[in-house]
Amino acid sequence: MYRLAKINLFILSALVLFIGGCTNYSIKQGAAAYARGDYDEARSQWIPHAKAGNPYAQFNIGIMWEQGLGTTPLNTEQAMQWYLLSARQGYAPAMVRLANLQHARGYNDAALSWYALAARWGNPDASASLKSLGKEVPPADLLAQKQYQKAISDQNIIDAVILSLAYIVDTSLYYQYAHDYHQPIAISYKPTAKVDIGCSSDFACGTGYSCVKEPFKSSGVCMKSVSPQGLPAYNTPRPESIFIPTQGQCRFNTDCPIGFRCDDKYKTCVK
Repeated sequence: MYRLAKINLFILSALVLFIGGCTNYSIKQGAAAYARGDYDEARSQWIPHAKAGNPYAQFNIGIMWEQGLGTTPLNTEQAMQWYLLSARQGYAPAMVRLANLQHARGYNDAALSWYALAARWGNPDASASLKSLGKEVPPADLLAQKQYQKAISDQNIIDAVILSLAYIVDTSLYYQYAHDYHQPIAISYKPTAKVDIGCSSDFACGTGYSCVKEPFKSSGVCMKSVSPQGLPAYNTPRPESIFIPTQGQCRFNTDCPIGFRCDDKYKTCVK
């Protein structure tokens, strides 16, 4: 059953990639037509995807309207509508184009709001516009968060592939990988609602938390994961966390890093 579920997951992932690949190919075909000056062909490639909700295609159609290319008449109202659809999906270049048109029409508050949001996504044009208007440039916190989430996602994919292959080839390899790459780490009690959430494994707790169980118990509570230095640890969920532990992480306070103690109930190092 475990192996079948993994295989079905990979088939589904491949299908999603195939469908996404067809969309990307069509959009690239439109870009090639645009580059050679065949604007009507570019529009014909982009418009179905724009109407279907693709933010990149919506942005491209907005440019067609803003610049009046091919048989598409110049109409900045239409351009703003397409940019807005794209911007609402988080596409920063569309936010900047929309803000430019809003600013030109005197909608300064709306323009500043879109500039600021695009700057948070790390868009240099948005930052330059804010500076030219004498406004503070916010940090690119949304970009940093996306990059972090991607790194976590990439590691999850790597772990899933390795674990599934190990399980198919030899179950002993599966448990060896789980043991070698998911060593127990210090757990810290922190003021958070997640501590009270019951769990059967790490997968029920979310990023940054681990499911901590008493020895010989099948369920536990979600606790914030930290390094021995007390810093947040964003490890991927431990596959072995679904099993019932036969022993704890520690027995005495001296088994734990400095600043941690051994919890009497869960037998794990807490702060």
